[in-house]
Amino acid sequence: MYAVRLPGPIPPAGSPQGPPLAAARHIFLHMPQDIRVLDRELAEHPERIQQALDDMMAAWRKMLEEKRPKPGR
Repeated sequence: MYAVRLPGPIPPAGSPQGPPLAAARHIFLHMPQDIRVLDRELAEHPERIQQALDDMMAAWRKMLEEKRPKPGR
């Protein structure tokens, strides 16, 4: 268990000691959706696990293709 003390008023996003700006945030492991939501859904519906894995792999492949430099550029 961890305990964290937050400052009285939380500093504005992007400022020192404040949360990151929205553009600097990312989801854990760059997953296509929030892992907590996915985990809960799959715990309640285990028959959807294979489809969820296939969807995640397709999303990661698409992301890698978009980031990969294009030949001749």
